[in-house]
Amino acid sequence: MKGGDLARAKSSGARRSRSAPRADPGELRQRPATRLGLYRRLSTLEKRADIDGFAAELVDRFGELPDEVKHLLDVVEIKGLARLAGLQQVDAGPKGAVIAFRKNQFANPAGLVQFMQKSGSG
Repeated sequence: MKGGDLARAKSSGARRSRSAPRADPGELRQRPATRLGLYRRLSTLEKRADIDGFAAELVDRFGELPDEVKHLLDVVEIKGLARLAGLQQVDAGPKGAVIAFRKNQFANPAGLVQFMQKSGSG
């Protein structure tokens, strides 16, 4: 998660009562149905605010998020942004990236070329 996103999510989300016990993070390993339910919900999220709300719920339920979960939440956000941009596929590696557009079309090709020229590797 980026910068203060998690802190904002914590301050804006619903809170559990102090008397409610926090779930054991091991519950995710022991209960596949719980894990699958969380993955299912996560797969429907696209906007950063929704992802941050989900993250706050996870923190409230399981405690501090491991780096792997934070990374997963960032990947979900990137996928949502790619979907909004009309990207079908992004392959990235140490030497660069290749993108494929949905239906081989892009809404603003001239703007993309201009962006690429301004963002060159120099």
